[in-house]
Amino acid sequence: MARKRKTPQPRASLKDILGDLDALVDEFPEVRWDLRAKSLSVVTEPIELNDIALGRFEIVLEYRNLGRTRPYRVIALDPHPAAGESGTPHPHVRHDDLCEGDGRAPIQLALRQGRFYDLFVLIHQILKTYNADSAYVPLSRWEGTACPDCGSVVSDDDTQACEDCRSDACSECSTTCANCHRSLCSGCQDACRTCGDILCRGCLSSCPDCSDDYCASCLEAGRCGACQEIEAHEENEAEDEIQAEPEIQPVCLGQAPVPQGSGPY
Repeated sequence: MARKRKTPQPRASLKDILGDLDALVDEFPEVRWDLRAKSLSVVTEPIELNDIALGRFEIVLEYRNLGRTRPYRVIALDPHPAAGESGTPHPHVRHDDLCEGDGRAPIQLALRQGRFYDLFVLIHQILKTYNADSAYVPLSRWEGTACPDCGSVVSDDDTQACEDCRSDACSECSTTCANCHRSLCSGCQDACRTCGDILCRGCLSSCPDCSDDYCASCLEAGRCGACQEIEAHEENEAEDEIQAEPEIQPVCLGQAPVPQGSGPY
């Protein structure tokens, strides 16, 4: 069976490419053509999605790599990344890579045909559009503070400053010292090995025998109850061993036992 011949894709002529360049100048605030690096780039206007300012983006096409699947990059020029996600300056951009979503097919077609104007406009349209289903980070989590303990992004009203390290932790990870009542993040708190109370490190003391941490009420004479029990048990065993030794009757030197029934003549 003869193979079906693929219909060749029309490619842009030099005249078309030059026309695209003129059109890009009218479409974008800035167009850059680097002949040495063999790259063509445009700069977008400041982009805002759902009242969140994301800044300008530079779309860089490295046309020497047109044979690759992704010969372009999307670079944040005024980065306002998601809280706790420094590599995500846009819901659909991570580390200069664009999540193309439904735009993948038309973008790839524009690349194959050398239609640079269509390519940049398609990418620009994705940057101006928010799709929660394909977002790396949803806009609902963009603003706020990333908890250093659990990584969750929470509103500023739901954070509490640790009074030891001064970091802001979410309410789920924050607690207070049972003794001095200072606010603590999870990294600055510990539990008494006996009663389990959560305390700051300044309100805990180490047992000199086992080196574990305890609250003041669980230490007696500076030592924990477990170590005192071990010491008392060892002392009792030592006393039992002494009591179990057989009694030895003393024998005086220079004396010998006198046989029974013997007497003077």
